[in-house]
Amino acid sequence: HRERERKRQRHSHSEVSEKFGGIEGTKLDDDFKEMERKVGVTIRSVMEIIIKTTEYLQANPASRAK
Repeated sequence: HRERERKRQRHSHSEVSEKFGGIEGTKLDDDFKEMERKVGVTIRSVMEIIIKTTEYLQANPASRAK
């Protein structure tokens, strides 16, 4: 979550700098946007697998039932 927030802040900061500096922002092509979306989906999936694996490997079977 922290990394996503930092990324959003950097993006917002660069947009503000470009607006005040009179510089047109870099346009991202559709392939890049699609790749960025896929990376986000992959990261969320890996995090979900890590969470589920950690729960499954708990020593107490009652805590595994979540």
